[in-house]
Amino acid sequence: MAPGVASRVIAASCGLSGFAVALIAGLAADNPAEVILGRALVCMLAVQLLGIVIGAVCERTVQEAVEKYRGSRPVPEPRVKGALSGGGPDSDDVITV
Repeated sequence: MAPGVASRVIAASCGLSGFAVALIAGLAADNPAEVILGRALVCMLAVQLLGIVIGAVCERTVQEAVEKYRGSRPVPEPRVKGALSGGGPDSDDVITV
């Protein structure tokens, strides 16, 4: 996944969840429609900003964990067995790549 995509997905999900919760809470409180929608939009923006921060922290944490994992398990260099033994086509040497 490209850098920043996960943060935006998390932020959008949080914002829409905040909007839905505010909408349901406003309907349950029997508020007028304009008050419900106004508060839900404000809530959506606030929770989306919080989601951006949470998404960036999560993305950075995963990136650091992957780098640490790769650093502790390096990919070995390819070797050719028997390269110095002068083996020819009839040699029993095995080439490992």
